[in-house]
Amino acid sequence: MSLVLAPSAILADQHAAIASELAPANTVFFPTPDSFTADRNAGRISTQKLRIVAIDEVDAVLCGSAFNISLALAAVELLAALRAESTPQFLLTPAHLRYLSLSSAARNVSF
Repeated sequence: MSLVLAPSAILADQHAAIASELAPANTVFFPTPDSFTADRNAGRISTQKLRIVAIDEVDAVLCGSAFNISLALAAVELLAALRAESTPQFLLTPAHLRYLSLSSAARNVSF
């Protein structure tokens, strides 16, 4: 079982649509941290069989926003529970990727 967390329900739905085209038989859940934590606390979802947890826009998920800190609080609660209940592999992607070419990266490295 895999879990893909996204900072919004709209983004989670987009991920689910793409994943169902790529691998329709896999068991993958696409909630927000808030909804997954609520389902987990209600006993509707178990985290013990999670093998992979992907967090898209991890900076947005873990930092929340000035208007909504509940997203970050739910994410931190969920990550603590995952560490206690299972040992999934984590894949984290930031919201803002910055293109950096190999040649420009090499110029910025001193040996």
